[in-house]
Amino acid sequence: MDLRVGGEFVVHFDDGEMRGRITQLQSSRTLAYSWHEGQLGESHVRWELKDQPDGGTTVHLTHVRLRTESATGFAAGWHHHLERLDGVLLDGSREWNAERFHVLMSMYGQGTHSSADT
Repeated sequence: MDLRVGGEFVVHFDDGEMRGRITQLQSSRTLAYSWHEGQLGESHVRWELKDQPDGGTTVHLTHVRLRTESATGFAAGWHHHLERLDGVLLDGSREWNAERFHVLMSMYGQGTHSSADT
């Protein structure tokens, strides 16, 4: 990864790849980049880390300019990635759970997501 504003990178998935270009980078606080995945067009992702008074950190993820037909998949995918963040940080586990992803796809597709589902 070319870790600078304007730097390009590629993320490989089982079914394709995503190409991005970094649009904003603030050390240890903000990372924003374009997201271009084949025929889906280009969208934009922004991660922000904010310190909390209790010593913790809040992660804010924003993904904008999504096509309507791909929004459910992105919502479910990001949701599942964020659920898995604890495991990655605590013990390095990175396993993707396809069954959980499909449950989330169904929830977001039906508009039934709530904070109680996480």
